[in-house]
Amino acid sequence: MKTILKTIIITIMICAFMSCSKQNYGIDSKYAGTYKGNASVNTSSGTIECEGVFTVNSDGSVKGNIYNNSKTY
Repeated sequence: MKTILKTIIITIMICAFMSCSKQNYGIDSKYAGTYKGNASVNTSSGTIECEGVFTVNSDGSVKGNIYNNSKTY
């Protein structure tokens, strides 16, 4: 009886540990996609027009570029 009880308790502990150790670092799929936007920045030398294009991946990583005339940042 003691052996069965010990086995059940150890099994429950292992299952609890395994379920707690699973972590999801991704994001909801509804947020994954490509986002575009425009911005105007007023400086002392004039107004700078920029366009930004960002891609959000399902794992949470983000890649993006900012375009200004012929330059890419």
